[in-house]
Amino acid sequence: MDTSKPVAIVGFASSSRHQTPFADEGLEIWSMNHAPLSWLPRWDVLFELHTLEHLQRTTAHLTEPSAYLDWLKKQPGPGQDGYRPIYTQDVFPVIPASIKMPREELNAWFAERGQNLKGYYAADYYTSTVSFMLALAIMQGRPKIHIYGVDLLQDEEYSYQRAGCEYLVGFARGMGIPVFVPEQSALCQANYTYGFSEPAVAGQLDPFIKYIEDKAGVSEGMMTKARQDAHTFNGALQMADLAIKLIETGGEDGKNASICIKEKREEMLKRFRQAENASVSLTGQTEAFKTTVVWAKHFARGGALVS
Repeated sequence: MDTSKPVAIVGFASSSRHQTPFADEGLEIWSMNHAPLSWLPRWDVLFELHTLEHLQRTTAHLTEPSAYLDWLKKQPGPGQDGYRPIYTQDVFPVIPASIKMPREELNAWFAERGQNLKGYYAADYYTSTVSFMLALAIMQGRPKIHIYGVDLLQDEEYSYQRAGCEYLVGFARGMGIPVFVPEQSALCQANYTYGFSEPAVAGQLDPFIKYIEDKAGVSEGMMTKARQDAHTFNGALQMADLAIKLIETGGEDGKNASICIKEKREEMLKRFRQAENASVSLTGQTEAFKTTVVWAKHFARGGALVS
């Protein structure tokens, strides 16, 4: 880690993550969580600030629940070839590359900027992984900070994280550290100027957003039902296979009975495939609705819908 290098903080938001200049070796790439396993082509420092218990149970959008944690465990530690630091809540022995996030040092540093006078600095104001990343880059005195793939718009998880992030962007800029935020991002943007204009677009989009959210909810419920049906039929198929094996050992009568069960099994197999196909289709439909909501909120918040 070379603190003389500028930093690019890279998140998941599709609005601007593609603009990250990954080919620029003079830029240190900081990202978070499972990004390297999903789409990130390059990273130098990773931030994973969830508890170890959370990591042991999360799927992190992967097929197997343990895949992400297994990957973290395989990352080289200090002194090993290919070592790249991974900031965590504490040093986790199971993750060789883990480094404790210096939360106490950050708090002390920001307090010192306010002369340790209560009310003159924001105490422990880290509302997201991105805010921790910004705070660390500021404390390290990085010459420039870029932010890509960060919108923090989703109501259920991210919107409440925006304030701390935007505060630290302003803090850095106030210290004279250039902070680049792409115009496509909704970060540090609003769609109106108080007293001079009204947030009309947001108001106009509210009914549309509500409509799509309702559609997403219905679709998600149908998807869950289809998955449950698929599991039920799959279990019934397994029981039918077992019954056929047992009955066919019972002579001629058993064979006749097995023919009947096989017919029922074919019917269940057809319904299982229908439920499974419906589940896959509804999963795509649900994600499409959710993506539409995110982009509508992005636009309503002031983010640009340009490439």
